[in-house]
Amino acid sequence: MENIKVAKVENVKFLNKGNEISGTLHLTAYHSIFSDLEGKREIWTAYSMINCVRLCLNEKTYCIRIQCRDFMFYCLKFQNSTDAMDVYDTLRELIPVSSVSRLYAYHYMPTGEEGKVQSGWNLFLLENEYRRMGVGDSSRAEGAGANWRLTKINENYMECQSYPQILAVPTSVSDSVIHYGCKYRSKNRFPTLTYLHKNSFSITRASQPLVGLRQNRSAQDEKIVEAIFATSIIPGKENLIVDARPSTNAMANIAVGAGSENMDHYRFAKKIYLGIDNIHVMRDSLSKIVNALRNTDISAVPPSVEQLNKSNWLKHLTNILQGAVLIIETVHFHHAHVLVHCSDGWDRTSQLCALPQLCLDPYYRTIQGFMSLIEKDWLAFGHRFAERCCHLPGKRIFSTDNSSPEEQHSNSVASSTLQYTFCTFRSALSGFAIDHSEKMSSPVFHQFLDCVWQIMRQFPKYFEFNERFLRRLLYHLYSCQYGSFLYNSQRERKQSAVSQHTRSIWDYFISRKEEFTNLDYECYDDVLLPNATDLKWWASSFGQPDENMNVALSETSSSAPLLSSSTSQSPSVPV
Repeated sequence: MENIKVAKVENVKFLNKGNEISGTLHLTAYHSIFSDLEGKREIWTAYSMINCVRLCLNEKTYCIRIQCRDFMFYCLKFQNSTDAMDVYDTLRELIPVSSVSRLYAYHYMPTGEEGKVQSGWNLFLLENEYRRMGVGDSSRAEGAGANWRLTKINENYMECQSYPQILAVPTSVSDSVIHYGCKYRSKNRFPTLTYLHKNSFSITRASQPLVGLRQNRSAQDEKIVEAIFATSIIPGKENLIVDARPSTNAMANIAVGAGSENMDHYRFAKKIYLGIDNIHVMRDSLSKIVNALRNTDISAVPPSVEQLNKSNWLKHLTNILQGAVLIIETVHFHHAHVLVHCSDGWDRTSQLCALPQLCLDPYYRTIQGFMSLIEKDWLAFGHRFAERCCHLPGKRIFSTDNSSPEEQHSNSVASSTLQYTFCTFRSALSGFAIDHSEKMSSPVFHQFLDCVWQIMRQFPKYFEFNERFLRRLLYHLYSCQYGSFLYNSQRERKQSAVSQHTRSIWDYFISRKEEFTNLDYECYDDVLLPNATDLKWWASSFGQPDENMNVALSETSSSAPLLSSSTSQSPSVPV
C-alpha cells in the first residue's frame, strides 16, 4: 500500500445526526473503521459506498465530511490539521480504483455460514424459469405454453449483446425472422417473452423501433409482435404496446433514427405512452433529495419538506406504479398481451416488467422467487448496473473547503451559491465532473426497490421477505462486495468470469435467511393490485426515521389497494 500516510488515528470524533462519539479511526485496504473509546461499537464504511469526501480546514476546525450512497452522512473531527490532511490523502489513494478487478468483490472471502452455502451463481437458470411459467408445455398456461419455444439464437450474443443466451419466442416465429427482425430495434433488443401468465397472456419486452424520419418499417418485427399477441388460447381484444416514455421524448427520437411504433402497421394492438421520465431526470430527482439531507451529519434537524417535495421523487414512483397497475389489469383482468419498451429497453422497461410480475405471480413474492425476478429482468436482460451505479467514480468525489461544517450549514440555510451547490451536493450516484459516468448514472434500481417497498407496505402479509431484505439489497448494489451487480450485462460478466472470481449476492441472503424473513408471511395465491397514489417516503432507505420524512403525509389513502379474484374487475388507471 504505497503512498498511504496513515492507517490509524486516535482522538477522533464521529458526528452523525448531531450526535458525537469519541474514538479511533482505522483505515484498511477496503474499509474505514471507527471504534468508540470503550470498544463496544464499530462503524464500518466500505470505500465503494463513499460518494463524497470534503476536507474542511480553518483556524478552528479540522474535519472531513463524508456522504455515503446508503445516505449515511457523517463528519470526522480531528485534533489537528495534520491528522485531517493525512486521512484525506490516504482516502484519496484508497477509494478510487482504475478497474473493476480491483474492487472489493475480487478480494472478499466469506466466513461462517456464508462460506458454507452452495454458490448463488448456480441457483438461477433462465431456462428453468421459463419452464416454470409453462413455456413449451401444452398443459400449462391454459394450454398456451406450447405456443412458446426456447431459442439459442443468441447463444454467442451475436444477435443482441445485452440479451441473455436463452430466450423465449413464439413457436410460429423462426430464428431467421428473429435474425432479420432484431435489426429494427435499438441495440437489437427485439420483442421477447419475460412473463407468461397462468391465463395464457404475456408480458414481452423490447427496445424502441428504428422508425426514423423516413418512417421505416420491418415486416419481420411486425410478424414477431403479431405472433406474440396470437399465442393465447383466445385472441386478446385489448393488446397493448406500452411505451414508457413521454410522447414528446419518443417523437424527438425520430430525428435520430429511432422513435415509436407506427400503429398503422400494428393494427392488432393499441399503444399508450406512460410519460415516465428518463434517467437524467431521475438522477436530478435523487440529487435534490441528497441536497435536502446534506447536513444530517452535523444536525439532527429533519430535512426540509419543501426541498423533498421539489425532488418529485414520489411523483416519479406514482408514474411507474401506475404503469405497472395498467399492465397488471391488461394481462389479468382484460385478458390481453402487453409489449413493453422505453428507449433501449433496459431501464424503465425493467421496472415495468418486474413490478407487474411481483403482483401477478405469488412465486415472485417469496425470497427465492424475488431473487429469480431480479436475475431475470434486471441481470439477464441487461440493466446497465455499472453505468447506473457508477462503481468507478474516481477522485472527483474529493473536494476541500476552508469553512467549518457549522458555517456551511448556516450558509446553506441562508443562501448557497451555485458554485457551492455544484461542488458539494452532487448526485448520490456520480461525481463532481460532468463526464460520461455521471451522465449515465441514475437510481433506476433504487426506484424499483422503493416501488416494491410501497407495495409491501400496502400488502404487508403477502411477501416472504421483509423490509431489511430490500435495504440490504440496496446497500450491496453499491458496496461492490459481491460480483452480481458488476458490469453492464450477462455477456460482460461471463467474459470477465465474474462467477469464478467473486461471490454472488445471494450467498449473503441465503446464509442469513432468518434475518430477512417476514414472520407474518401468508401465501396469497392470486393477484395484488396496489394503489399507485398511496405512497410514503421510504425513510429508512434514506437513512432517516419515518417521522423525519413523512410528517406532512397522511397515513391513510383515500382509496385502498385491492386483492383480486379471477373474476373481479378493476377500474382503469389514468396515465
